[in-house]
Amino acid sequence: MTNKNMSSIRPLPFYFWIVSAIAGYIAFFLLFYSLLGESAAIFAFMPPLVVAWVFGMRLGFVAAVLSNVATLALLHFEGLPAWDVASILHRSPGLISVIIIVVIVGYLSELRKRLNRELEVKNKIEMDLRERESMLRGIYLAAPIGISLSINRVMKTVNDGLCKICGFSATELIGNSARMLFIDEAEFERSGRDLYGNNGQGGRADAEARWRRKDGAFIDVSIRTSPLDPNDFSAGQVVTVLDITKRKKAEQLLAESEERFKSIFEGSNDALMLIDEKGFFDCNARTLEMFGFKSKEEFAHVHPADISPPDQPDGRNSFQEAGKRIEEAYRTGSNRFEWIHRKTNGQAFPAEVLLSAFNLNGRRVLQATVRDISKRKNAELALAESEKSFKSMFELTSEGVTVIDPETGRFIAANPAMCALLGYTENEFRALTPEDITPSGAKEIMRNSIKLLLNGGSIEDHEGINMKKDGTSAHVLVRCRPLFWKGKKVFYVTFKDVTFLKEIQRQLEKKNREILEFTYAATHDLKKPLTTLKTVYSLMQTGAFGTLNNDGKEAISMGAEGISYMQELLDDLLTSAQLDTSVQQLALEKIDVRALALDVVARLKYQIDEKKVTVTVSDELGVLQADKKGMTKVFMNLIGNSINYIGIGPDRTIDIGAESAEGEKVYYIRDNGIGIPEETQKTLFQKFKRGTNVSDINGTGLG
Repeated sequence: MTNKNMSSIRPLPFYFWIVSAIAGYIAFFLLFYSLLGESAAIFAFMPPLVVAWVFGMRLGFVAAVLSNVATLALLHFEGLPAWDVASILHRSPGLISVIIIVVIVGYLSELRKRLNRELEVKNKIEMDLRERESMLRGIYLAAPIGISLSINRVMKTVNDGLCKICGFSATELIGNSARMLFIDEAEFERSGRDLYGNNGQGGRADAEARWRRKDGAFIDVSIRTSPLDPNDFSAGQVVTVLDITKRKKAEQLLAESEERFKSIFEGSNDALMLIDEKGFFDCNARTLEMFGFKSKEEFAHVHPADISPPDQPDGRNSFQEAGKRIEEAYRTGSNRFEWIHRKTNGQAFPAEVLLSAFNLNGRRVLQATVRDISKRKNAELALAESEKSFKSMFELTSEGVTVIDPETGRFIAANPAMCALLGYTENEFRALTPEDITPSGAKEIMRNSIKLLLNGGSIEDHEGINMKKDGTSAHVLVRCRPLFWKGKKVFYVTFKDVTFLKEIQRQLEKKNREILEFTYAATHDLKKPLTTLKTVYSLMQTGAFGTLNNDGKEAISMGAEGISYMQELLDDLLTSAQLDTSVQQLALEKIDVRALALDVVARLKYQIDEKKVTVTVSDELGVLQADKKGMTKVFMNLIGNSINYIGIGPDRTIDIGAESAEGEKVYYIRDNGIGIPEETQKTLFQKFKRGTNVSDINGTGLG
């Protein structure tokens, strides 16, 4: 029932009760006097009291008023004074009775209407109460939040929403303390103080707390309490509970996000600043460092155009152009561009700027990210200069140069020298692969070389043959190196035309063979008479031509020695000619160098013993890939020279060993002999050249 319906039935003031009682008394006094006589008039007060008790004083008042009005009207029609009651009673008792009956009938009719109205109001109130109770019960049961009626924090009733939040059933909750829901006693006590005050009582209040569900999971809840009767807290509290775990997690994530944003904002190596319609209102420390400001407050008083030169490199006004850039960022959401900024000391620097629009506290703002790209610009300039230099070298070098794309296996560039070498244009070269300029017999080697390069290997510089466009061939020296070109890995290959050198080498080899043939013939022809002379001298020394005196014997001995020297000289000359003409074919094999050295020492044993020399051979000579015959000659010559020039000093020694020098193994033969004068060291390896201190020691200068 509404307040309006309730207020339509209001109690009458106190004086109405008095007037009703008096009027009712008079009316019933007249009625009793008329019907029952003077002795019954003393009971006239009882009907008004009964009526007032049963039906309410309003009806008694109406009945009394009607009775008095009828009495006064009767007196008026009879022409009698109003106070002459006795005459009226004496003359018209019947009329009075009729009036009284009419009054009673009216009273009863009014009583019936009053009862009907009261019944309608009562029924409406009961219906409203039932509807409201049904609605409240539906809300109580279907509410997504938890609801409980608690007395002294003991749950008396709970709804399904509360059971879903905590995981307990209604049976498990009702009659138990709310302590069972809190994670610990401290949390229970803290929330109690927030909700009920220190005295355990409280009005409407809110608090947040941590609960433990039945399954052990922790949840965050928002609790609100409201007393059933504000004047009587003992009647209990209505407790509503809302699961705010997701909200708390969202708040935590938001706080973490804000912390991350703050860390990124402050720790960024780029200058970050926030702009609204008034200008800058925040920035990070890098901004102050980049532009030379002392504080954020100082920076907040400048306009974006104030940290730029008056004009940009293209001549546009910085102030006007900055406004356009900002307007475009607000309109499209972002704007990226390059810009020239200026520090507080007047120094200009290139920067990359990104303007990003977003909402902050209900307003649209921009974040400006400014990155100093001075180093990048300098690198780009240096790269441009490098590419220019590379292009110049590429175009002007006399050697043929090509660039091969590993992905397609085709030439992607060829310089003019390469085009001239093989007779192709640059566009024709771009349609070729390395196999197209390789002879058929070497294509498999070329394919394997490309595979090796693709797998990260390398190819040594080598000589090869390339096919020209006209079908002829060119001898080339090939060098291949990987490098980065225009942002990707390529193979940079140079081709040096050695066709002319090959022809000269061919002719030189021909001449060398001719010289060697001449040397063979000359040596052979010279050895014949020497052999004859040596035989004659030998016969003369044996006395075949008669006995010689001492002078003759000495002359014959000197002649024999000269012949031996001449033969030795011819042998050395032939060996030297063979080496010079590269006629000798090298048979490469793995050689135990120590074993080879010991073998040479054994062959020279008589010379070593004769000169009383101590020879030491190191154990660390290792293994060498070489021509064994040639290496034996080398060791024979070097050790033999050491023996010949060891001198006559005491403790004559020869050491044979090896040592590392610049990443290579170097073999040495050292002695403590007479040595080589410094002035002859430069010419020592020239033919027929000997040291200036060996004139008394036999030798040809070819060994």
